[in-house]
Amino acid sequence: MNMVFKPGAPADASPPRPATPPIINGKGLKHRRGTVHQRAHLAADGGMALLRPSIEQACLLFAVPRQVLSKHLHARNGNGKRRPKPVTGESLVDHLMRSTPVERLEAARALGPEVVWDEMVLPLIAIERAAAE
Repeated sequence: MNMVFKPGAPADASPPRPATPPIINGKGLKHRRGTVHQRAHLAADGGMALLRPSIEQACLLFAVPRQVLSKHLHARNGNGKRRPKPVTGESLVDHLMRSTPVERLEAARALGPEVVWDEMVLPLIAIERAAAE
């Protein structure tokens, strides 16, 4: 067993876990309750992960005009129109569970890696981290 001991530390002490930054949903950040000073303190702290920024936040972060970002969002999402769910009585979870790996890969390719990561994987990681604390 390869263990590292620090002078003065008990032998059974585990190394400290790195602190995970708090995760803040960007879409609700503007409407968060709190005084101007509380929000300024939160902004000045900076030690947070911004999840799903709003369009305004994304424009500021990436220095992109809103019209250009809107055009790209509409192109990525099919002109901004949401497709209705198929009326099959089967949930998406059930459908994915019975899908083959190739079908799942094609679905991920059609959605795009950003959508899969931002809307499926990242929120799940945030929930699991919050539950572990």
